[in-house]
Amino acid sequence: MDLPRREADARCIGSATIQPVLSINPVLSIDSVLSTNNGGQEVKKINRGFTLIELLVVLAIIGVLSLIAFPSYQDSVMRSRRSQAQSVLETMSAGMERFFLVSDTYVGAAAADVPINAVINLGNEDSTSYYTYTATGLSTTAYALFATPVDGESQDGDGAYTLTSLGVRGWDENDNSGDGYESSW
Repeated sequence: MDLPRREADARCIGSATIQPVLSINPVLSIDSVLSTNNGGQEVKKINRGFTLIELLVVLAIIGVLSLIAFPSYQDSVMRSRRSQAQSVLETMSAGMERFFLVSDTYVGAAAADVPINAVINLGNEDSTSYYTYTATGLSTTAYALFATPVDGESQDGDGAYTLTSLGVRGWDENDNSGDGYESSW
């Protein structure tokens, strides 16, 4: 006797009957979707991606951070170049003192208003990219060294530095040589 398949399956198990159960998840998460393949089995597909809102939020955060960080970075670079110019002036001063020990005068170490980096080897081309170094007022007992920002470079408008044979240091912060040096470095 031919019984339908369902009854045959129930007879094999005993008195319990098998009822087909359709399982549907009533709550679907945003990142997954249930679908069926050709065999009728449920397959979980995962969408991998970002929504437009999420991307806009990330871009806004990056924009705010860059508005804060970039000016701080520029200020840090300017301060490091100032420090480098001060270091070069100190090196030039040491060279002037060595010249004085040998010659008993500062005259001849460099001609007035001639860049002293040609006379004293600084060994670092980057140090002359942002400042021009000069020596003036050379006499038997005195000199004055200057580091002036190069026009059109990032240090332009930062103000000049000076160092004298007496160790007096000056910085023209507002970059107007008419009123002298506002502070010492």
